[in-house]
Order: sequence, then C-alpha cells, then structure tokens
Amino acid sequence: MSLLAFGFKRKASKADNEHAPLVEKSLEVGVVPSNVTSALSEASVPSQPALKKQKSSCEASGDEITEVAGSNATTTQTSATSTKTASAVVTVANPVAGLSINSPSDLAADFTSTLTDPVWKSKLSKIVSSKTFLNLVKFVNSERATKTIFPPPDEVFSAFNLTPFDSVKVIIIGQDPYHGLNQGHGLSFSVKPGVAIPPSLRNIYKMQLETKCITKKPTTGYLQSWASQGVFCLNVTLTVRSGSPNSHETKKKDGNVGWKYFTSSVLKKLSSEKENLVFFGWGKNAENIITETVDKRKHLVINSSHPSPLGATKTAKPFMGSDCFNVCNRYLEEKGGEGIDWDSVNK
Repeated sequence: MSLLAFGFKRKASKADNEHAPLVEKSLEVGVVPSNVTSALSEASVPSQPALKKQKSSCEASGDEITEVAGSNATTTQTSATSTKTASAVVTVANPVAGLSINSPSDLAADFTSTLTDPVWKSKLSKIVSSKTFLNLVKFVNSERATKTIFPPPDEVFSAFNLTPFDSVKVIIIGQDPYHGLNQGHGLSFSVKPGVAIPPSLRNIYKMQLETKCITKKPTTGYLQSWASQGVFCLNVTLTVRSGSPNSHETKKKDGNVGWKYFTSSVLKKLSSEKENLVFFGWGKNAENIITETVDKRKHLVINSSHPSPLGATKTAKPFMGSDCFNVCNRYLEEKGGEGIDWDSVNK
C-alpha cells in the first residue's frame, strides 16, 4: 500500500502524537510499519478536496510542501527555485508532530560526530548547539558540496581527540589548516608522516635544536607525540578551501560566519576551568585571540613573532631565539607538573 502525505503546518492530532516515536524510528531505516501507515492514513492524510485546498493555502503562504508517493519522493519549496527528486523516501516535512528530518540539532550532531572525547563533547555541548555554530556548519557543508575542503571531515576535530580536555597543558595556536593535498589533518603546524615538513615547522625544529630541546633534526612533521603529552595544537580556523588560505576565517560579507566564535569559546573554556596552562601566541593573530580569551593571571602566555620564514626573526619579539619551549617546561615544572618531551618526535 503506497503512502501519500503532504507536509504543511497544522495542529497535531492525537494520533500524530501517539505514533510519532514509531514513525521516527521507522524513518531511520526507511520502513514504515503497517499499523503506523494505517494511523497516518486516517489521521494525517486529508481527503482529496481538502488536500488540494490545504496545498493551495501552503503555496500561497510560501510554506514547504513535501509529497511522498510510493517509492518516489519530490520536495518542492515555493519560496525557492530548486526541486529535488530521490528514488526513495528521504524528506518528509513534519509527517507527524515533532518529527523533523535534517533539523538544526541533527546537522550539528552529524558535523561533530567525529569529536569523540567525552569531556570535550560535554564542555562544548552548548557551543555546538548555538545558532552561530549551526550557521558555520551550513557554510562548511555548502563548501564541501562544491569545493575541495581540508582537512577531511573525520579529521576536523583531531586536536580535541588526541588531546583530551583533562590532559591539556600547552596550547599552540595556529592560523588555519595547511591548504595543500594531504597536509592539514587537524593539528596546527603538523603534517602526516611522509609529507614534506612545512617551512614554519622547520623553523620550530631549528630553534628547538639550537636550544637543546631536541637531540637531532626530526625527519617527520607529525606532532601526535606532542599532542598525546598534552600539547593542544589548535588552529583558530579548523577548515580551509584547497589552495586558498584564510578562506574559512570570519568574513560575514561572504556569508561565512567563520570559526573564531567556536575557537574563542574553546580557549575561554580552557582559561576559566583550568590553571597553569602555557599558551604560545606566535604572530599577531594568535596574540590577539589569546588577549581576548585568556586570563594571564592564571596562565603563562608566551608571545613572539610567527615561526614562518617571513617573520621568525622579525619584530621586537622574534620567534628565533625566544627559547619558548624551555621557558614552557620550566613553568610547568615550577607548578608541580611535568614538562613536555619535545624530542618525542625523534622517537
């Protein structure tokens, strides 16, 4: 028996509310039980004359109208010009009270599904349920639909998964992911094994070697060994368009709300709920966001120029010669903790 249903705004009936859980469960697997289709036929599908009258009313007001018939589904929104057709039932606009396919909470949950650390998930629950974050999700999803975006979805939250909230001791703030193929993987300044070490990271290693933080020049740019010790390698912007640096930073005129709202919230959470952290502010952008979010009375902030070849030896506080990694370890040890084994990249 085929099911014909129109989705439009109307007051839910008693039968709708009784069968909402069953329909929601059934839609997840694409099957609607016969007892539910019967109830829907009686409670949700008006007679043909009434159906035409209600459809005309919806069209006049610009409401979304969804038709589902047999094995084909067609969604038409009168306020837009696009029409989508699928070979199976994929979209039903409120077939029963309270049921919403692709609701805002569903979009945010799907987007953050690769964030696996339970403490981070709990700490960020309000942030990722906000309207601002939803707008960011919509923007990134629309970008992925037509462009190449780095890193891939399963690596966007790598920094959070590799450095759980309770383990964070040091925060290295980057700008945005590397925008070349196979480079960015969710950790600032890091690349996967086998990928050429980027210039900024080469300068980081050079300074560590000069200050005896490492024993030899590393052959890999993969910083997971730092992350596992509590070094939170966080980019201010977590995604980027291929070949286009800063393409996902906050630019509201382009319809992009950017990541800064999210990462600022993350830094504020770390600052307010933890003590004696070390924040590396390399470059003006990192220094600015730290100033906006971090309580310097509770934590150590080490600012310098950016380690890139363009800035590593410049400004009044050049990165080269700053000895920031030894300064970091001395602070951690003075506060009763353990320093970072920076030479772990060679082990």
